[in-house]
Order: sequence, then structure tokens, then C-alpha cells
Amino acid sequence: MQYHSKHLIRQGNHKVKKNGTGFYLFWSTQMVSTLGSSMTSYALILWIYERTHRAFPVSLLSFYSYISYIIASFLTGPFIDRGNRKRTLVLCDSIAALCSLLICIVSLQHNLNTGYVFAAAVIVGATNAVSAPIQTIVAGCLIPQRNYEKASGLKSFSSSLTAACTPAFATVFYSIWGLSGILIVDLCSFFVAVSALLFVINVPEPAPTERKDQGSYIEEGKIGYLFLLQHKGLFQIIISMCIMNFFSRLTYENILPAMILGRSGSSTVLAWVTGVIGIGGIVGGLMVSLFPLPKHKVKLLYVAAGFSFLFGDLLMGFGKSLWLWLPAAVAASIPIPFIIATQQYLLYQTVPEQLQGKVFAARNAIQYATIPIGILLGGWLSDSVFEPLIGMQGSIPSLLRKFLGSTPGSGMGAMFLCTGILGTLTCIIAARNKHVKKLDSSM
Repeated sequence: MQYHSKHLIRQGNHKVKKNGTGFYLFWSTQMVSTLGSSMTSYALILWIYERTHRAFPVSLLSFYSYISYIIASFLTGPFIDRGNRKRTLVLCDSIAALCSLLICIVSLQHNLNTGYVFAAAVIVGATNAVSAPIQTIVAGCLIPQRNYEKASGLKSFSSSLTAACTPAFATVFYSIWGLSGILIVDLCSFFVAVSALLFVINVPEPAPTERKDQGSYIEEGKIGYLFLLQHKGLFQIIISMCIMNFFSRLTYENILPAMILGRSGSSTVLAWVTGVIGIGGIVGGLMVSLFPLPKHKVKLLYVAAGFSFLFGDLLMGFGKSLWLWLPAAVAASIPIPFIIATQQYLLYQTVPEQLQGKVFAARNAIQYATIPIGILLGGWLSDSVFEPLIGMQGSIPSLLRKFLGSTPGSGMGAMFLCTGILGTLTCIIAARNKHVKKLDSSM
């Protein structure tokens, strides 16, 4: 069975006017909500580290969140397409807000422990697996097709802005108000987003004929995966992104702070590097929003990803000071919005609206499946393999010491070299895949 992408966006039995106003309101209020949630996540990291003084429990927080997200993504596709989008979004946001409220109450009673925090991470990760695809679908429904690239750029911009602002805001508020104060801010951001959804934003719903159940829940759940398998070019892109996500979690999302602190001994240097990474993402998002992307979207995706790995990871690994780390931060971060925007454009253009819930959930399950593995493996490889390797005898350790030095963090620098080389090779191989090249020529 082949699925085609010609479809109408409807609200009930009426076509929805896609003038972009609803999109901008939806995008801005969701950004506020995301900032509140991100501040809570960061504050919980600070809280856990204050009480354990260990990195592994912090890694477990991310692990539990991602693993529940991935498991739920395998199961939620039919639910997303069958349910009412607005009600489902409000329900998911309400469950996440309830978790924040309960943690706030337990914290004020001085009874909070890591078990409560990990349980909340599992619940919120699962709700995100439902809400994230719906947010993507709704954004595509609220804006004209000609503005898909701009919408993806704005989404990348808001994600980067949130990533850049969260550490500073969360640290300041945490020092003034504590964990409970940040949780209250998170709840306020929830009310902003939900109020806009309930009373202002007209969320498009599929026509009744498009929403008709196609069989059992299990049979419907297979449709998203079958669609991706039929569209081999799109499937190959998702597989390559899955591999790239694994490499990024081994290094940037895992050992970057430890490497810079070990090699520089300065928290100020770390603040500069992480700040420039955030600024680079903001600049990249604005570039995608303001300027049209070239015709060959797939080629752009792999050129951007290859550039990020080749210049970002390699310079980050070789760097011993800000003079290399800052250019590395720029090279690594500016291409990211281009990668996100091009993949989002390809999904919007290829997947029919009535199947987007199933397909987007399947995409998330596959593309993010390696993230928990990378989170847990990165720290172990650093502590047990690469850092000890620098101090060993032999030709390879001697060569690494020659280029990377022998200070703490040098082994982590070697990990960045590995991900830079392997990530670049992944982009080259994927771009040369015949199904991927065929998809690019058909866009």
C-alpha cells in the first residue's frame, strides 16, 4: 500500500485559513512553556548534584527521561492520530504540570528524594512522546506550505534560545528561590501555554473521513513504520540521524563540560564555550527563518551535519584554550538549525497529514533510540577507556599525547576526534545512498 501526500487541512468540515497568526501564537506560548520546563530540568540537575556530588545520578535523570520517551514513541502513533489534538496537548501538559506541582509540594515538606525525581522524569518523558509529534503536526497545519522552512527555523531559534537562557536563568532563580521557586515559574509558564490553546488558538483537526480507524491499535501502530520502510530515502535519513544522535550524546551532551574544565581549569572558559554554542544555534535559527533554503534539501542536511562534525568536533578535540574552542562552538552549533529545518521540511512534504501522528512517533522512536545508550556510554568510555589511554605506553598513546597533551581531559579530547571522524564519514556515506539521492532529486 502506498500513501500519498495530497490532503486538506480541516477543522470539522471547514477548511482552515492558514495565515500564520495562529502559528506565531502557538510557537511563542510553547516556547514560554518549554523554557519553564527546561528550567525545572536544570534545577533538578543542580538539586541532585548538591545532594549526591556524583555525575552518574545526573546521567540517570536524562536516561530515564529519554528511555520513557522512546518506549512511549513506539506505542503512541495511533493514539495521536485518533485523538483530539487540542485535548491531547492540554492533557499531556497538565500531567507534566501535575508532576511539577507534586515535586514542589514534597520539596516544601523536605521529603523530596531522587526516587520522586526519577519517577517524574519517566512520566514527563512519556507525555513528551505524545505531545512532541502533535506540536509538529499542529505547527505544519497552522502555517502555509511556502513558510515551512521559516517555521522550522523559528522552532530551531526558540530551541537554541531556550538552551542558551536556561542555565543562566535556572542558576540565578535557584540561588534566590530554590527548587520550589523554579517549579512555580514552570507552573506559570504551563498556564500561559494552556490558556492560549484553550481560548485563543484554533487547532486544526482531521476531517471525520480522515480520522476513521483503520483496524486494531497494533495494526495502526505498524502503519508509521511501514510508511518509513516504503519511503526508503526518508528512512535512510532517519537512520543516519539516529547514528549522529549517538555520537553527539557521547561527547557534546555528556563530557564537554568535564573536558573543558579538565583542560582549562576555568569555569569561565566553560561558560564562554557553552554560551557561544547557544548563540550559534540562535544565529543559525535566524538564518533559516530569514533566508530561503537551497533546492537540494537533502544535500544541505548532510553538508551542514558534516561541517558540524568535521570542524566542530575536531577543533573541540584539538583545542586547549578559547582560541580553538570558540570557533569550534560556532562551527558545531550554527549548522544544527539547518539540519532540523531540512528534515522537518522533508517530513511535511512526504507524510500525509492523516498519517503524521503515526509516522512522526515512529520517526522519534527510531531517531532517538541511541540517545540513552550514548548518555550512559559516554561517561564510561571517558573514565575507563580514553582518559587511562593517554597515560599508557605505546605508539597510539604517544601520538595522542603529542597532539592533545597529557592533562586531565585529553582522553575526552580524543573522543571528540573519534566522533568528528565517524560523524563526517556517516554523512558522506548517507549522502551517497541511492535512495537518499533519489529523494533529493524529487524535492
